[in-house]
Amino acid sequence: MTSSAPVVCADLDRTLIYSPSALALDVPDALAPRLLCVEVYRGAPLSFLTEAAAEDLVSLAGAAVLVPTTSRLPEQLARVHLPGPPARYAIASNGGHLLVDGVQDVDWTARVRRAVSSSAPVQAVHEHVRAVGLPLVDGGFVHSLRTASGLFVYAVVERDRVPDGWLEIYHGNRHSTRPGEVGTYYAGAVLLDPNDPARVLRRSPGPFFGPEADFEVAGFVPNVVFPTGVVRDGGTILVYYGAADAFTAVAEFSERELLDAMTTPG
Repeated sequence: MTSSAPVVCADLDRTLIYSPSALALDVPDALAPRLLCVEVYRGAPLSFLTEAAAEDLVSLAGAAVLVPTTSRLPEQLARVHLPGPPARYAIASNGGHLLVDGVQDVDWTARVRRAVSSSAPVQAVHEHVRAVGLPLVDGGFVHSLRTASGLFVYAVVERDRVPDGWLEIYHGNRHSTRPGEVGTYYAGAVLLDPNDPARVLRRSPGPFFGPEADFEVAGFVPNVVFPTGVVRDGGTILVYYGAADAFTAVAEFSERELLDAMTTPG
């Protein structure tokens, strides 16, 4: 690239172009802007921009080197036809592919793959995301989970069902009134703000787990369930805990039921 013009890297989806569901046309139909279709998928229009935005985009392309920059795969990007002359350069697959006149720069692709070769294998990432993202059909929030170009993993999610915080399991003690006894240990749950973990969004209204089984009630220290580790397995929360200071055990809980039972601190 030898041009002295400024370079503008521009995202596509929900920035320059919009699907019908993302247009958010919250005006009366008679006042809605005229739209230009810039992508067709399986014979149907898929992505749009307004005519005013199309004119601005043509002006921008005339004054700068416009580089579409997207998480789309090269074949998905090829479906998009922005107004004005085709962009000479484009970045696809979150930087995994550099396209020059629509052709992949093989040296760049090889360089990226070498750079990520020391990272976790993409299949391992896929399995991890699959484990923590419960499918929508099972009461979770993930529509689909895909591996892109062997470089990264992405999920299509139902935004209203995405967990809105960090789920933490903690223990607490209800002191005994009798001398010499330590009281009873229970487990509670709290949902923390993902951006400010010091802020409690919701919490279990009381203990959701307490000593009931014989090995939890009787032992070195009786009446103790003491959570020490948590594993999410699909929609199930596995709570590993100490029981009566004499045993270790694991208990299963429905993540959805646990979250639904929480209340906002008042």
